[in-house]
Amino acid sequence: MLVFVDESGYPLPTDASVRSVLLSVCIKETDIRNITQQFYQLKERIYQKQSEIKSTNLINPKTILKKHTHNQQYTESVLDILDAYDTSVFAVIMEKPDFIPYTQEGLLPVQYYYLLQRIEYFCDTNQTLMAMCVFDQTDDGRDKKYASGFNNFLFRSREGRLFNKILVSPFFVSSTVTPTIELPDICAGIVRNYYTLELDKRNANNDYEIWLSGLFSRVLKHTHNFYKSPNMFYGFYQMPKRCFVQNPMP
Repeated sequence: MLVFVDESGYPLPTDASVRSVLLSVCIKETDIRNITQQFYQLKERIYQKQSEIKSTNLINPKTILKKHTHNQQYTESVLDILDAYDTSVFAVIMEKPDFIPYTQEGLLPVQYYYLLQRIEYFCDTNQTLMAMCVFDQTDDGRDKKYASGFNNFLFRSREGRLFNKILVSPFFVSSTVTPTIELPDICAGIVRNYYTLELDKRNANNDYEIWLSGLFSRVLKHTHNFYKSPNMFYGFYQMPKRCFVQNPMP
């Protein structure tokens, strides 16, 4: 199984995002070729080109205006691809901290710990042999830092050493080469905007919010919750800012 991971917003007091999101889409290896082909065909049909399309350009009120129908069509068609295959989605929705989150050299940020935890439980529950994590490429320095933290978690932390479903040495890819990485980017953008507008607490009251709520429901139905005595682990975890105070990986 391939696990495509991306984030929308950053959990920093200086970031514009009220809610930042780290999200993964789990896809069976046998489906990757077909999904990649459908992404290629979709871009050709709607945009007549293969350039990168980011969620920030898609998930906003302008998208549902008449002159932006291409973006609306593309967003909904991407979720059609998500629906057409046996995909699973997990997300960590972070409360914006009013302080700099705890960091330690060589360790993953805390939100990755919670996401990997859910991927491991999913693999174990579904008898999936192994999961290979694929991250959106940013820059060499940051990617190397995350790769090191990823391996340190699996080899040095108490819980990480118990994980036996996640392959070491994650991959970092560009969306221009691997368009499937756009799938978690778009899903994360949907989830971030949904929680930013607090649509989990109130009804949608305009066309954009109604559209966004519908997109969110389509993404949410792909998640799974896990009961590990004595706790319930939700596939969409709303992480409070107190989790940024100390890294939970002993």
